[in-house]
Amino acid sequence: MARLLEALDREELRFSGTRTLRGHSLLVAYYASVIAARLGLDPVVYYLAGLLHDYGKLEARARGLDEEEYTAGAARGLLEGLGAPRQLAEAVAEVLRRGTTGDPVLGDADVVSKLGLRGLAEFVAKWTARGSDLAGMLVEGLPRELTVARNVDRYLCTGAAREIAAQLAGETLEAYRRLLEEAEEALGLGLRLEERSVEDVTAVFVALERCPRCLREGLEKRLEPRRGRVCRGYKLVHWCPRCGWTGSGGVCLPRRRCTGSEAGDACPACRG
Repeated sequence: MARLLEALDREELRFSGTRTLRGHSLLVAYYASVIAARLGLDPVVYYLAGLLHDYGKLEARARGLDEEEYTAGAARGLLEGLGAPRQLAEAVAEVLRRGTTGDPVLGDADVVSKLGLRGLAEFVAKWTARGSDLAGMLVEGLPRELTVARNVDRYLCTGAAREIAAQLAGETLEAYRRLLEEAEEALGLGLRLEERSVEDVTAVFVALERCPRCLREGLEKRLEPRRGRVCRGYKLVHWCPRCGWTGSGGVCLPRRRCTGSEAGDACPACRG
């Protein structure tokens, strides 16, 4: 285990200079194994797939390669190099080839890992490592997390994951609300939550009333479609007509078509 985590750390430090993947990967590994066990699948395979689901992606991205295929090959090579049986390494690689968009268990584990206090801690760690200030972290990064928690069933495929998420989604929303309230007390920027209905999803944005640069009111806001590296969605854009400051925070719409599971514990679309 320690050598797998060290390999994750080395790759992240090499390509981004940060060390935030370890905590996220451990969370995804845990939830993937729990969901897999409830579905009658191999929890060991899914634990390792969850742990390594981002391994090699930064290098693949830098080289313009297919991320899932490259990650599958890199993970298989790492596991075999550490003495894992070939059958186990190939089973893990097969899950990783499907990735978080094609494998219901791995995808659900990635979503659930963003919930609860542990998910909040990883969110803060990630944005702090990027050098973001408090206002930037909340306005730019928080809408995605809030929207997933607000519409969590729309982002999940398996009933097993929905059972876990049902216990965490409310806790997540309350924790982020408290974070926003305390941040507003410190910053005084008029931070508030703003819900918008977009394509059958209740998107939750963090809106500002005062410009963080000139501290004046009168920010203009507009909702725009966005297309990111791995998803499409919408962003709430703020613009200050006085000083020209612009900031935005985006959300991703559900992007997976569930592929079902061997246990049949999948969403209605998968079963149909």
